[in-house]
Amino acid sequence: MIQLLIYFGAVNALALAASLGSGYLGQDMFMAHFAIGFLSSLSCVLWICVAMFYFIYSGQAINRAQSAGLAIGEDVECARLAKKKLFPWFMTAMLLLVTGPFLGATAQAKTGPMLAHNLIGWISAAVYWYSLYIGRPFIIQTGATIGRILEKVSELRRAKAAAAEKNRGGF
Repeated sequence: MIQLLIYFGAVNALALAASLGSGYLGQDMFMAHFAIGFLSSLSCVLWICVAMFYFIYSGQAINRAQSAGLAIGEDVECARLAKKKLFPWFMTAMLLLVTGPFLGATAQAKTGPMLAHNLIGWISAAVYWYSLYIGRPFIIQTGATIGRILEKVSELRRAKAAAAEKNRGGF
């Protein structure tokens, strides 16, 4: 899951860069720019939604693990810090990524300025790239915390099974 999140985010960043570049190639590339821009914006928003759910539910799992004595307070604080630092950037990126194609449509219909579309495109790409940059360490750290908790759960299950086997008179 961790590698998938990171690679999917990076592929989206490249698609967003391709969209920005194709927008400057002229009117004959309009359909390519439209398709790449629209799909990369939707894909980036999808990545942000998946990442938000990842942090929400992994944070809940870490809280439950702490209640059961399987996680330390530092793990819980790290999960809270991740959400606190990332969610404002995620929400801003989503807003900008949705606004970019809309402004592009208004510019193409000659009812809105092309400069607004260009600026929102570059700003949304910068905010998304920054979100990905600051989110990557938190994704890795949260995944490592969940891995440690799952290993402790496995150890407890093995110990419980060994105790049950011993009580039944096994070897």
